[in-house]
Amino acid sequence: MKYILFADLYFPEGVIDVVAPILIPIYLVEKGIAVEIITFVAGVAILPWIIKFLWSGLIDKYSYLGRRIFVIIGSLIAIFCYILLAFIDPVDSLFLFTFVLFVSQIGQSFHDSTTDAWAIDISQKENRGKLTSSMNIGHYVGIGISAIILSYVADNYGFNFMFITAGIIILILLIIPIIFNDSKIGIKKEKVTPLLVNEFKDNKIRLVALFALFISVSSGFLMFVVPLFAKNILNLSTSQIGLLAGVVPLIVIPGSLLGGHISDKWGRKKAIYLLVIPSIFLIISIMFTTTLLFIAIPYFIVIFLNAGRWTSSSALYMDVTNEKIRATQYSTFNGLENFGLIISGMIAGTFLAILGYSNIFILIGLVLFIPLAILYFIKINNKSK
Repeated sequence: MKYILFADLYFPEGVIDVVAPILIPIYLVEKGIAVEIITFVAGVAILPWIIKFLWSGLIDKYSYLGRRIFVIIGSLIAIFCYILLAFIDPVDSLFLFTFVLFVSQIGQSFHDSTTDAWAIDISQKENRGKLTSSMNIGHYVGIGISAIILSYVADNYGFNFMFITAGIIILILLIIPIIFNDSKIGIKKEKVTPLLVNEFKDNKIRLVALFALFISVSSGFLMFVVPLFAKNILNLSTSQIGLLAGVVPLIVIPGSLLGGHISDKWGRKKAIYLLVIPSIFLIISIMFTTTLLFIAIPYFIVIFLNAGRWTSSSALYMDVTNEKIRATQYSTFNGLENFGLIISGMIAGTFLAILGYSNIFILIGLVLFIPLAILYFIKINNKSK
């Protein structure tokens, strides 16, 4: 039952992954808003996922109230904001539209931080790999289902109804956490900041944070470079590129299951090495591809392996997190990983202009050696870590 719970709790992340980077830009384009403003608005929507540790301290400070109440609060903030967005015209009130979108993501990231803390509460090191795989599966199933439903509503009933539908989906998803047994860890009003500062005096924690920052850099580059390579070098059509993106959720599910299994069985570090090292050579091989088939094979395998890697590294973050500040410390690791992903995506175009398509994939592959080197120096005594 707990695997169903956490798949359900991560489903809303799939909603925002459809709304923010796909549907909102289309909506704003139709409204005649300039591209540079559109990218700024999309960036504002992502920002709370980097700085969510700032409000995650509340979840830890009042952990004696349980986790469910904070899941509900975060979800209700997001639901209210999505419904409000349906009644705001971005042409007339772009600042207000952007602000409400930003607040909606504070709500969803608050929900996310609570979910991660709840997962640590009720899991053991022996099954965290499988638990994080269920979370990743819920996320990508959320992307697939939300993309179908929300795009259909936007096309047939307008974007105003799309925002309302997004809120309704999140509201429906609250049913399972409401009926599930809550987690109260009995810690009253813990002083979060001193504990977090003290944690980062530990060299192992600093290394894990550094690993989190660099492990997603390669993915950030790939996120922008692969579509450009497919369009400009392979001359693939937009529909063919869309097909590549559409298959991703189907690949993530088995990849997450594999990563969770080997992470619990062989340990976090071994699992990450086994999943990342082949990715380096597969990424570099993309530069030699000439057709849709030849780009799909290495790219899909990399997506498969990266899904397993995410599961394993997320379990690692849970393992080293102090139980007294579960939401805050795990959110810090997760925020650093998001920061690496977003910043690398932002500078991908600059590196592409400097290196060209012939060399960019070499850089993207080699960048993965940095987190692997950091991981080597992280001392983990327990096998399940």
